[in-house]
Amino acid sequence: MERAAMRQRLFKIVPIVGAFALGAVIAGMAAGQPGGGGGVRTQSTPGAQHEALTKLAGEYTTASKLILSEGADPFESDGTAKVSAILEGRFIVIEEAGETLGVPFKCQRFFGYNSATGKYEAVTMFTSSTAMTTLSGKSPDGGKSVRLEGGFEDEDGKTKYTVELTFGDASSFGIVQISMNADGTPGARVETM
Repeated sequence: MERAAMRQRLFKIVPIVGAFALGAVIAGMAAGQPGGGGGVRTQSTPGAQHEALTKLAGEYTTASKLILSEGADPFESDGTAKVSAILEGRFIVIEEAGETLGVPFKCQRFFGYNSATGKYEAVTMFTSSTAMTTLSGKSPDGGKSVRLEGGFEDEDGKTKYTVELTFGDASSFGIVQISMNADGTPGARVETM
């Protein structure tokens, strides 16, 4: 009985999916782009921004500085980072391990470039939190760096961050993460190179 119900659902879903795909192809042909619509083709094909991100793939030793407030002495620590290109070069994942104030942590950051919006997007997760930080932004300098803004929600509301990803040569990059105070001024910052 369950298999018959599943087959009926499948037969209802397949025509809808097929119609959607056919609609995208027809829209693309109408726009003069065989095989997909302007947005579909543009958004699905990796470009120069994706290539720049995937060039970061590799394993790194990191040096981090935690600066709790402007003018305060930094807390320094070492760690590691592994950068992998995923989903055929559309995104990268950065897996970091290190310590902050003597407490070990692990972090995963997913970065990508949304070709349709012209914005970089990121999701960051840490072992010190169950929240996902979501960010988006643009390159202010033609691709030498990317500035993203966003945050996560906690019991006090939204915690805001800015993150700047700076591209060095083929074997280096840096990430600066700044928590924003409630009044919009920069708070604690972590610089990882």
